[in-house]
Amino acid sequence: MSGFRLTINGVSSFLLLTALAVAIELGGCKTQVPDVYDWKSEHIFTRAIRETAEMDDLPSDVRKRTQAALRRLENEVLDPEPILVRAWVSNLDDDACFLEFIVLDEDKDLLGLHIREQYTDVNGTVATFEEVYPVYVGFPFAPFLSWNSELVRIRNSNQRKDEKLWQEYVNEVAKGKRTSMPDVWISIPEDNTTRVFMSVYDRAGNKSESVEVEY
Repeated sequence: MSGFRLTINGVSSFLLLTALAVAIELGGCKTQVPDVYDWKSEHIFTRAIRETAEMDDLPSDVRKRTQAALRRLENEVLDPEPILVRAWVSNLDDDACFLEFIVLDEDKDLLGLHIREQYTDVNGTVATFEEVYPVYVGFPFAPFLSWNSELVRIRNSNQRKDEKLWQEYVNEVAKGKRTSMPDVWISIPEDNTTRVFMSVYDRAGNKSESVEVEY
C-alpha cells in the first residue's frame, strides 16, 4: 500500500486552490484568491491551526505548540524550523489507518516523518526503536501550513521499514522517475504498553519537536 497525502478534509491543497481559482474566474467574482506560495497569506491553510487554538479542551503541550505556531504566523519573519502542532491516528481498519497531523513549515521544504515507538512489557522493561520516512522526497509541494493525512500501515507484529526498498525509491525519484511509495509503518498507541512519537524534518536538516501521537 502506498502512502499519499490529503489536506483540508481530504482534498489536495493544490487541487482545492486550483478549483477555487477556476470557479472564481468563471463566475466573474472579484474576490482575490490567496496565493498558495505566499506563506503569510491568511487563507484556508491557517484554519486548522487557528481552530485548534480555539479549542477549550486542548492538552497543555498541544496548546503550547499551537500558540508557538500562531506567533510564527504573525512575526513577519520566515522561520525555517518546522512546528508539528498535533498528531493522531484515525479511520482504522485491520491493516491501515490515517496518520493525521497539523504542521507549519514556513520555508516549505519538508522532507519526511520521524517515527519513534516505545514499548513497556509486563515487567516494566522499556524498549524503543525509530524509523525515518522521507515521504515528501518526490513531491515538489510538501505540506507547509495545513492539516495533513498519510495513509500508513498498522504495525501489528514485527513489521519494520523496508530500508532497501525505501533507498531504491529515493534513488528512482532522484532520477526523475515516478514510482510507488513504499509502506510507512506505525503502531497504534495503547495505554501502559505502547507509546508512539512523531516529528517532521526538512531538507535542510531542521527537525520539529517530537510529539506524542494521540488515539
